[in-house]
Amino acid sequence: MSNDKLVITYTTKDNKVRDISDPFCDFKFEIELDPSDMSTHQLMDVFAKALAAMGYGEFSIMKGACSLAFNDMRDPQMMNKLIDEYDLADIPEEVRQQNERKRMYESVNYSSKENNGYEPG
Repeated sequence: MSNDKLVITYTTKDNKVRDISDPFCDFKFEIELDPSDMSTHQLMDVFAKALAAMGYGEFSIMKGACSLAFNDMRDPQMMNKLIDEYDLADIPEEVRQQNERKRMYESVNYSSKENNGYEPG
């Protein structure tokens, strides 16, 4: 048995007057588990349930998970692998190229503003 432990604690800190039927009136919850035998899917499910208990909606939780997986800090090959595995619509190559050109232009434009206001024409 492992000594690993993951503890998630959440306590509301606002002093708003709430209706007694409000499921999110002041509360505290704590999740404690041994993550050593858990898969990443199981851990993400725990985090999703914790976020839901904190009042986040399902769409917001899904959007957060997607932004974790699909962003400019991730390896494009790994993102494409996920796209294939989950049968997601791939971004057309020409759109990728347009986005890359836009990022490059914005990068040059930003650095040029730091160089005495010179902007490429």
